[in-house]
Amino acid sequence: MQLFRAQQVADRRAFIRKLDQDSKNELDKLQARHLAEQKDRERKYNDELARYVAEQKKASELMREIEEEQRRKELQKENGPEPPDEGK
Repeated sequence: MQLFRAQQVADRRAFIRKLDQDSKNELDKLQARHLAEQKDRERKYNDELARYVAEQKKASELMREIEEEQRRKELQKENGPEPPDEGK
């Protein structure tokens, strides 16, 4: 009977070690998956940020062009039409 109980204790300890190892493996997999997801989110965020900055830069350039065109038209109204080029 004691041999049987000793075997049960040994089996129980082996089972607990296996459960602990399985749990550790699952946690390692979960951590790796979370790190990969975080890396992907950061990449997407950086891509979106770069796109946004580029769009803002382009919008600013277009606004400057529009404002310059408006100033040129206002000056032309104030000064009258430019004389035609004579050698062309």
